[in-house]
Amino acid sequence: MDIISEKEEIEIKKIVNNELTLNALKKVLLAPIYHEGVLEADVMVGDPLKNFALNKAATAIQQNPGITDQMLGETIRADTQGMRLIELGFLELNKYKDKEESDGEEDNPAR
Repeated sequence: MDIISEKEEIEIKKIVNNELTLNALKKVLLAPIYHEGVLEADVMVGDPLKNFALNKAATAIQQNPGITDQMLGETIRADTQGMRLIELGFLELNKYKDKEESDGEEDNPAR
């Protein structure tokens, strides 16, 4: 990627080659989207407005009672697309992962 300097690439490689750090980073960035309002065993029902879609709908209806279903749907679609782009960014990080070294044996297609 042309936007990443050599120094930045070195730091990115440190993150993507440390699975614990990468997963922690992903949790911090995506947990507010995926896990808010999710029910858990032995936990009372949480606040439904913590769910990003329900929160978006409730806020829009309160602030703009005349909002159409189409406008609300477009907003939720845009948020969902943003989440997808974040996930794609994490997939893009795999380019920086060190290649696993083979054990010295080449795969023999004849076997």
